[in-house]
Amino acid sequence: MTKKKLIFKILIFILINICSKSFAQWQTIYYPDSVYTLPVLESVYFVDYNNGMAAGSGVSTWVKAIIIRTKDNGLTWDTVFYSVDSSTFEQITFSNSNTAFAVGIKVFQLGQKGMIARTNDFGNNWDTTITSAKLHSVSFPSDSIGYAVGSGGTVLKTTDAGNNWFTQNSTVNDYLYSVYFLNDTVGFSCGDTFVLKTMDGGNSWSNINIGGLPANGYPYQQVFFSSDSVGYYMRSSDGFITYVYKTIDGGINWNLQSTLPSFENYSAMFFINDTTGYIMGWFSMLKTIDGGASWNIQTSIPGGFWNEMQDVFFLNKDTGFAVGPGMFHKTTIGGECVTPASFSFSDSLLTVSFYDSMFNSTSWYWAFGDGDTSTQQNPIHTYDSAEIYNVCLTATSICDTVTICDSVTVSCLKPISLFSYIDSSLSVSFSDSSTGATSWLWDFDDGDTDTIQNPAHIYQNPGTYTVILIAGNVCGSDTIMRSVTVNALGISESVFNDFKLYPNPNNGNFKIDYQLSKGKKGKLTIFDIMGKKIFTYPLVNETDNLKISKDEVLENGLYFYQIIINNNIVRREKLLIIK
Repeated sequence: MTKKKLIFKILIFILINICSKSFAQWQTIYYPDSVYTLPVLESVYFVDYNNGMAAGSGVSTWVKAIIIRTKDNGLTWDTVFYSVDSSTFEQITFSNSNTAFAVGIKVFQLGQKGMIARTNDFGNNWDTTITSAKLHSVSFPSDSIGYAVGSGGTVLKTTDAGNNWFTQNSTVNDYLYSVYFLNDTVGFSCGDTFVLKTMDGGNSWSNINIGGLPANGYPYQQVFFSSDSVGYYMRSSDGFITYVYKTIDGGINWNLQSTLPSFENYSAMFFINDTTGYIMGWFSMLKTIDGGASWNIQTSIPGGFWNEMQDVFFLNKDTGFAVGPGMFHKTTIGGECVTPASFSFSDSLLTVSFYDSMFNSTSWYWAFGDGDTSTQQNPIHTYDSAEIYNVCLTATSICDTVTICDSVTVSCLKPISLFSYIDSSLSVSFSDSSTGATSWLWDFDDGDTDTIQNPAHIYQNPGTYTVILIAGNVCGSDTIMRSVTVNALGISESVFNDFKLYPNPNNGNFKIDYQLSKGKKGKLTIFDIMGKKIFTYPLVNETDNLKISKDEVLENGLYFYQIIINNNIVRREKLLIIK
């Protein structure tokens, strides 16, 4: 870490130090009394629920590398490593419950070199190795085999638990920011715009070019695998934009999963399985539950920012730890709480269904904007009139109480009454095709009525009857009257043997096939949804095939076509135009 970068972090820390020290779902355990004794913690690792270490830099006259240790789940800490010379640790990891390795930068008057610190007794004693290149990341897939990466494409490997380190050829000269090994032979490292993969313990590396602009001074690149096949690559670019890439084939192909624009940079990433993971930023933490496709900001401090976070580590799906400048936080609930952006709703006439979108809500208070309220999680509310209402939800979770308000437009349209029918001799089956109807009243013009949606009716005598359908809902009603002629043969056999309009839906171009009974004539009429006549075609031949092209006339929407034979309406159906 450069001195300029550290000073910037300290200034940021001072600026936000007035914020609360309780994070609700992330409990603040360790916090400095003064910024002047502030250890800038860059990395954290726990071997079990109680025992863990964090590494970074201590602040005095110059940067001093520091490692702190806890044996009680972070309640108390003691310093187990503090360098004499100017230096900083970038990452700490464990190869077993007692053996830990920390890597970083050793600053000399004539330049910078790397440093590896090792303990075999959980921090009571340490030995250090100085390297020619600055180191940024370390990974131990087993007790004896480990890897460290850093500047100039440096890859170091040990096969004897850190007693000796030798250089491998990474094939690149760029800074390597992160290393992650799945086992002793299969591993990954990354730079500004690329991911390296080895299948033979680092003897050879393949370079997958991800592309994009270099980080240009913002060294926050990381590669992390949640399983043998699923992995993630996070890179920050100049302009404070973070990109998250994902592989599902063991690092052969990488695809951009999400883009996180922000005034801050996101510096650490951790996945507990293939779909659930965390990204830590300077003032926020993000969580995904869909494999990085979307990210939610977890509950922040009311009235301020989160203090700067540098690393995150989870033991299991519930227990996680986060560190930053002198701070240690933990969660035992998976950090579930997120700040909701809005609630959702769906409406039908004057009735609106509301849906809570918060994680882990425990109580709800809805104010519907008309004086009525509800404490249900997902209430259904019926308004008295169509208006725009300001609806507010106050939801309480284990983390916070949040109030969200939104404008809800409640509309109430009267139905449009339509029906068709099929007759067979004196028996007629009626089919409702009304829009927006919730009630129906049929008058069959022979003294009988019905209130079901699709009735069947038997007439006693042949003849022409005026059938009335009144379709209603809470907003009003609409009435349609149609002449229905019944006889022993039935209309479909006596005057209209066959008719087909296709395709339906269509783009304004359609065909009509029809066959009329001998001596019959008719017409096809197209109406818009308001009942306005658009155009009419005569049906004059006994059998015909018409190709209709009204693309320039019929816009997108719902229409109705009507067939009249010898002044009797024999069919009325919907026509849907989709372009």
